[in-house]
Amino acid sequence: MAKEGKGFFGAICSLFASIPVVKSVKKASKSRKTKSKKAKSKLKLKNLFKILKRSVRKRKAKFMRKPINS
Repeated sequence: MAKEGKGFFGAICSLFASIPVVKSVKKASKSRKTKSKKAKSKLKLKNLFKILKRSVRKRKAKFMRKPINS
């Protein structure tokens, strides 16, 4: 049933959440959100590694082009 101390809309939401079908839909949407968040963070990491690799290559190439003064 509705919990006290949540306000009008909070009480209505908790009432709807007690229905099994709504619970399963809510769970599914939550897992979908977490999956998309994980995918986004993976993509961000992938892009970050790409940028780091590129900068390392540039530095390496710059170092190799420098003439050796001996």
